[in-house]
This record gives sequence, structure tokens and C-alpha cells, in this order.
Amino acid sequence: MAQFQDLPVELLPLVFQHVLRPDHFASLCLVNKTFYEHAVPRLYGRVYIYAWHRDGKTKVLKLFETFANYPQLASYVQKLGIPLLIRDFPKAQWGSAHENVLDHCLNGLRNCINLQSCAWTRDGSLTSEILETLVDFPHLSALDFNGRDGWDYDHRILPRFTHLQHLSIIMPSSRVVGILPSWLGATGATLKHLTLICKTSTLVTDSMLSRISPHLPNLEQLHLIGCPRVSHDGILAILLASSRGINTLGLDGVSSTLDLAELTRRTSESGALSSLRSLSLSRSLADLPSLVPLLAATQLTHLYLSISGVLSSAQSTHPPTASGTTRDRIDDPARLSASALSHFVQTCIDTHGTKLVRFALSGIGIDVRDVRALCVACTMLEDLWITLRAPSDIDAIGPCLSDAHRLRTVHLQFGDFTRYSMASSTSPSTSRSPSPVGHIDQTEETHATAPSVLAYLAPANALSLVKQCPTTLVQFGVNTRVERCTKRNAFGKVDVDVRLGFLESPEIPEQFQVVRT
Repeated sequence: MAQFQDLPVELLPLVFQHVLRPDHFASLCLVNKTFYEHAVPRLYGRVYIYAWHRDGKTKVLKLFETFANYPQLASYVQKLGIPLLIRDFPKAQWGSAHENVLDHCLNGLRNCINLQSCAWTRDGSLTSEILETLVDFPHLSALDFNGRDGWDYDHRILPRFTHLQHLSIIMPSSRVVGILPSWLGATGATLKHLTLICKTSTLVTDSMLSRISPHLPNLEQLHLIGCPRVSHDGILAILLASSRGINTLGLDGVSSTLDLAELTRRTSESGALSSLRSLSLSRSLADLPSLVPLLAATQLTHLYLSISGVLSSAQSTHPPTASGTTRDRIDDPARLSASALSHFVQTCIDTHGTKLVRFALSGIGIDVRDVRALCVACTMLEDLWITLRAPSDIDAIGPCLSDAHRLRTVHLQFGDFTRYSMASSTSPSTSRSPSPVGHIDQTEETHATAPSVLAYLAPANALSLVKQCPTTLVQFGVNTRVERCTKRNAFGKVDVDVRLGFLESPEIPEQFQVVRT
């Protein structure tokens, strides 16, 4: 009889590909020497410590102390995602204690000689010494950092990063923005991904994008967030300068004057949009018609839309009837918005129905009938992230999802207009807890007397909905809760038992990330 020890060593890497949690890798390291040799590089290969982790500051210090004392372990690190928490330390620890913390970090960081990607985004935590250390790493190709240099680091070090493929800058200062043309002149030949994340910054403009565009011939992904002075002119400069073609474009919080129809028209001859596969936009509902020409000019597989506002009666696209009034005299803005959204969804289906892999819509509720149309017509659909119009739509959404036979992730939200209220049956001071969808008191008295809360699904309701989805589903979420779908075959039975459990991956689910690919 075959024994566990007879398992070919060559299979271990394949088996370990399905292990995600660091604590599971730590356990695998303890099995024997062979398991250790295969598991420890994966344990330290991708390191994540977030600000909300329990005892995060202590973990950061212990991690870098480990790297300083055990260079071999540090050499396994390829991706480092640690927004350092040094800035959060109590003021009493500044001075010599603070210097000791920095020394620990630098000594450990210097041993991460194979580092390929580093995210150092905590405001005030990046120093010139850290940048000097990172510059010397020969394999570093991805850098995410906080651009508010202040007195913390010398921005003149940045142009020495000359072989980056991925660059993400958060809240860049005027000095950092000022050196971008010269910096990208040094690293632009290799750069494929550029992200600028601001907070309504006036520094990133069409003029600035035009200046850096000649240095970005190989750019494939561009994300601009919180840049209200960027219009279609700046985007056009980047699109036309890329010889490879932009395949991923994210525009969130850019100028309201951005005209997507004009952008499409001005790129029609060059075919600059022909490479676009992923589009992420934050626009008003009134801008949806301008998206139609862009959809027709691209081969989108991933579409993310964050919609704000509702249409007024004057913005209705319905033609007037013989009597001169709008069809059916629809004067309710909410109904107009639903009609405009349904029309747009159908346009997406007609244009990209056989290609769409991911469809994401937030900020406005989508009708259940539109969800069914998406699930039936989009035969390649794997990811569906949508906002429902009302909690009661939960009851009807399950049969719709069952029609999407390739579905892997589902995330449902309830918009602001679907908030509901609950009143205590005893007194206003009694503590309240959310009720499961399907057991919501939506009486007029309740709405009038109690604060609003977001609906959520009780575990039993969530599991019931998941069991109506295709067996391909691996992740399910409602509002801020995301769970992993697991399947178990009971011994001697053919049927599959579907369950919900905690996510195992240490990475943040993509639907919650600011930048999505």
C-alpha cells in the first residue's frame, strides 16, 4: 500500500500552490527537511502587514529583526507590502528608541537582496536611507510609495530608480511631480504600469501628462485617481505615445469636462483604443451616453463603473410622443435613472456580451432583469460586482446568478437609497443589531424613528444564495463581508456540500482595492 512518504518530491511545489495562509506554510515547514525546503521560500516570498493588523507595529519590528539576523530568510522575500507603522509610535519612543527602530528596519531590509516589489505607502514612514537601500536592489521592478516627501526623504533620490516596470505614487508633492519628467525619462523605457493617486490634487494636469507622455512608449496600464484637472486632452497624449497600446485604463475623480466621446473620436484614426481590455471609470449617470462610442471602439473584457447622480426629467433620452410629452410621462428621477442604466447595460451586452469576463457597477442599483440579461448573454462572465436596488432583490438574484456558468466571484452591495431602518420594540436607548435580509422591518414608522443602517445577509441566507450559484463560485461577498466558497464531497456520496468560510489569501480582495486591473 502506498504511504504518504512515497509522495514524489516533485509534486510538492504543485501541492503548495494551493496553500495561501502564512500560518499553514509555517506548519508545513515543521513537517520535515524536505517540506521546509519547499515551504519556507513561499512563506517569506510575499510579506504583508497592514495597519489594521493586531500588534502590527510589533510584527513589523520582529519581521525586520528576523531579516537582519537570518539573511537566508530575507533572501526569499520577493514582494514586500508593509506600510511601516513607525510614525504611529508614541512620542516617548522618539529619539534613541526611534533610531533603533530605523536601524532594525534598514539592517533587515538590506538582506532582502532578491526583492522585486515593494509597497511603502505609510505617510511619513519613508526615509532617504530606505530609498538608498531600495535603489541598490538589482531585481526591484515595482515600487509603490507615498509621494509626500516633506522632511522625511530627499526626492532627488527617486530618478535613480531606472529599471521600474510598475510605479505607483500616492499623494505626490509638488517636488515629486516636478521631477517626474526627468525620472520617467530614465525609467520610462521599461515602465508598463503608472498609477497616480491624489486627493483632488491640482498638480497632475493635462500639461504634466503631455510632458511625461514621450517617455512612456511601453506603457500598458494607466490609473489616475483624484486628479480633477485631467481631461481627455491629457489622456489622449498618453494613449498616442504608447507604442504597445494601453490595455488597462482607470479614471476616478478626474475632470468633469472629460469627454469620452471626443476621446474616442480623436483616437479613431490611430487605433489607440484598440488594445484596451480593462476600463475603470467614475462618472455621473448623465455621462453614460458618451460611453457608448468608446465601448464600440474597444474589445473590453473587464468593465468597472462607479456611477453618481440620477437623471432629471430634462435629461431623459426618451423621444417625445405625438403629444409632445416624454414617453409614458416618466417624471420620477429614480425611474429615469433605472431606465437609462438598463439601456446602457443592454448596450454593453450587445457590444461585448461574448467577451466580458468582469462586470462591476457601484453607486447605483441595477435591476434584477438586467442582472439576468448579463448572466445569460455574457457567457464568459467570471466576476460580477453589483449594487442592488433593494434588499428584497436578494430573493430574486439567486436564479439569475445560476445562469452564469463560469461565475467565480460575486459581490453584492446595497446603495445609499436602499438603506433601511429598524426600531427597537422596547425603547430608543436599547442597543440595535442588524437584521438579516428577509427579516427587515420597513414600515413607515420604522423609517421615521430609527437611524439608517446597511442591510446584510445572515449566514444561512448567504449560504442559500451561494448554493444557487454555479459550482465554479469561489468567493462571495455582501457589503464589507467577503467569504470563501468551499466544496466538500462526503465519502460515498456524489453530491457536493457547499460552505462559506474565511478568506485565506492575505491580499485585500480586488473589489476593495483603489486600483483594479
